[in-house]
Amino acid sequence: MIFSTFGRSIREITITITMAKIRFTLPVKEKIAQLIGTYFTTKEIANIFNDANIFVDESLFAKWRITLDAFSKMSDPESAIPRVLETFCHPLNLQHAQDPFYRDNFISSLNEVLAYANLKMQANNRTAEIISLEDGTSVLPENSTAYKTSTDYIYDALNFFKNEYNKVKISGLAYEYFLGEDICFDEHSKPEYQDNLIAIKRLKEAGFIMEYEIKVENNDAGGWVFAVCKIDESKITKKEEPPATEAGVREIIQKVEITAMPEVLVRNIEDNSLVKGKKRIHLPQFKETPWKDVEIRFLDEHNVHIKGGNKTAIADYEGLGFSNEKSKKPNLAWNFLLQMAKNKGETLQIPSPVPDNIKQIKRQISDFLKKLFKNETEPFHDISETRTYKLKIALIPPQTDAENEKDELGIGDYLNETMVSKYEPPQNENEW
Repeated sequence: MIFSTFGRSIREITITITMAKIRFTLPVKEKIAQLIGTYFTTKEIANIFNDANIFVDESLFAKWRITLDAFSKMSDPESAIPRVLETFCHPLNLQHAQDPFYRDNFISSLNEVLAYANLKMQANNRTAEIISLEDGTSVLPENSTAYKTSTDYIYDALNFFKNEYNKVKISGLAYEYFLGEDICFDEHSKPEYQDNLIAIKRLKEAGFIMEYEIKVENNDAGGWVFAVCKIDESKITKKEEPPATEAGVREIIQKVEITAMPEVLVRNIEDNSLVKGKKRIHLPQFKETPWKDVEIRFLDEHNVHIKGGNKTAIADYEGLGFSNEKSKKPNLAWNFLLQMAKNKGETLQIPSPVPDNIKQIKRQISDFLKKLFKNETEPFHDISETRTYKLKIALIPPQTDAENEKDELGIGDYLNETMVSKYEPPQNENEW
């Protein structure tokens, strides 16, 4: 252990000396940002910086400004910029179907700028690496932990627990996961300790680690800290898997928001839920149901009784995803559905061409019904036949005196402003 510590110290000194040679002046950073903005989309830029735990401000609009702003948020740009540039130059990030020399041109232009920092991007068809023009050595040693992202630490932890379990395959064991050494009980003195601990916490939140306890060991050579973890073996034994990959991590941590990963992580979950902003809304569970077997009955203006085949459920507008994000009241789509129920399941006659706002509301209702009843067919009748938006399901209004009922939200006025009582035929069939 003493030898290991000494070896690590030598490596860290070498890295520090190498980094001391690197200087990115403002003109160099600006030119690099302009090149990145020319060759990459805003989404591609955001994904790469987000994976490096660097917040991207897309409101700056111009891609070179977004990139330069991200550079300014780096605590150690001399070490972070080379790492990020190697990622930008990776073959998988510079594929272009129409231009086979797209990557070569970017790297060539980048090297003209990097020369002012005494650096060069050395690339082949599998990797990209920044080297020093003085001695040709890499400025980012492969074994350095200083440049790992938070996702890398999660990969490491997952593979450790899987490998340890597969050695014995005994359920209920606790495993000691090394967090760091020589921390002197100060969590902020060793970034690697913090990153390892965060990985354990994320896996605990995701349910992979059921419980853990921090354990400290001290002797004359120094101190070591471990997380003693009990894991959910079913996450490993449910199927034979290769060592943890990015896809595997996404599957396990699909319920956890991890800043190093794009939000798209939970988009492939096959459940009956909707995502509104940062909130996941779980819908009632119905099997695939034909529209003729669906009934939605309004109990009042906020609650409905839903019937799909032989199953029923009661829910309110908020539980079904029809809440206005700001006011927390029913949104336009909910009130549109309510007014349709009061009009025997259809709207008044629709003007031609159909207003965009009406199209959007109708699409929101259609998508909701398809999701809820796992039915990909269109729940509305053909507008060219009905001249109205009319649902194929049974839509029943609240059991109140409709003539004396007050429309407090003014949704009736809203619909009257965008619809006409007299049918106006379209100028051509494509307007539908």
